[in-house]
Amino acid sequence: DLNKLEKTGAIQRVHGGATLGNKSNRDVPLPLREGVNALAKDAIARKAVKLIKPNDVIFIDASSTAAALVPYLPQNQNLVVITNAVKTAYHLGLRNIRTYLTGGDMIDNSFSCVGFHAEALLSQMNPDLCFISCLGMSDKGLLTDTSIEETRLRHVVLSRTRQAILMLDSSKIGKEYYFTLSTLEHMDHALCETELPPKLASMVAAKR
Repeated sequence: DLNKLEKTGAIQRVHGGATLGNKSNRDVPLPLREGVNALAKDAIARKAVKLIKPNDVIFIDASSTAAALVPYLPQNQNLVVITNAVKTAYHLGLRNIRTYLTGGDMIDNSFSCVGFHAEALLSQMNPDLCFISCLGMSDKGLLTDTSIEETRLRHVVLSRTRQAILMLDSSKIGKEYYFTLSTLEHMDHALCETELPPKLASMVAAKR
């Protein structure tokens, strides 16, 4: 299986396993992304849920990191969740949490909705919190990705939300890709399973 995935460019074989390749989210299957750094994503989700208050309206993007938050969302606090992730919406429904699915053009393999219709709905909503991720955070705090569609959608969310929460595991630190999402200074919180390097942590702290 690993050999087949490597031939598609979705992963790169390394000693003892594999890492994700540099292809866009359109090309990397969601189940593969969900299995990468799963323990780190779980630890990040446990931190993230502490920021949510009763009656909050929150946005959860289609990243596997943000999706890890779903099992920890309280069911008795009148939460409203907006998401562009079909699988996330399904699991929220199973937990009887009120959910708005953006609709739009669904990206193959990642089951995330993007494009005009998704952005149009998000431009009319005002979440208290948005939980987003991306593929890389440079040493200078630049947040980047390889999917232009999902980057555009996140731009819309960031322009509407009261607080922006970045969820990013440590394997993405020090990496930079070609579409700019934002900078660390524009995030209200940056959650990682480990402590951020002091220089990066100070960028987030400076906003508070």
